[in-house]
Amino acid sequence: MKPLEKKEAKEKTDEELMILYQRGEEMAFEVLFERHSGRVLQFLTGKLQNREFAQDVTQQVFLRLHRSREQYSAQFPFLPWLFTIAKTAMMDAMKETTALKRVDASKEYVELIATPSLVSEPAVLDHFHLLPSAQKDALTLRFLKDSSFEEIARHLNTSESNARQLVSRGIKRLKKILTPSDGGES
Repeated sequence: MKPLEKKEAKEKTDEELMILYQRGEEMAFEVLFERHSGRVLQFLTGKLQNREFAQDVTQQVFLRLHRSREQYSAQFPFLPWLFTIAKTAMMDAMKETTALKRVDASKEYVELIATPSLVSEPAVLDHFHLLPSAQKDALTLRFLKDSSFEEIARHLNTSESNARQLVSRGIKRLKKILTPSDGGES
């Protein structure tokens, strides 16, 4: 059997291309990618509001398509199957990003209370009153009540993004208050 030519592949339906790809025709994948990567990227950019992040997730979508190609059945339309993969990849990427941000914020807090020059957690608590009330509330919810950023946002009647900023800024402000200035910085 001769390899599929690009011109011939472009005349096939998505479903036919997937069947050909399952049989090892690499050109079928290339045509599917050319046809639909722009749509997937547009969809993800609209949902994620970050084009660079959406581009990364788009690559993940087509990697997942490759890995799960044997699971595809031609009795189902290709596009809904592809966008199901896209939604799943998007949700997984968002969960991973949220988990990483939580780990980063937690590391900042641990670093804040574990820095030798800061002595101990009581030093942090002694200066806690110097923070703006929204930052105090956000830090209390995050680290003392182990609330998610979604819960913090709901409690403070703000966006999840703003809740993250409040926690981050609160940590940075406490670090600045508690870290002795060496006078050499401008």
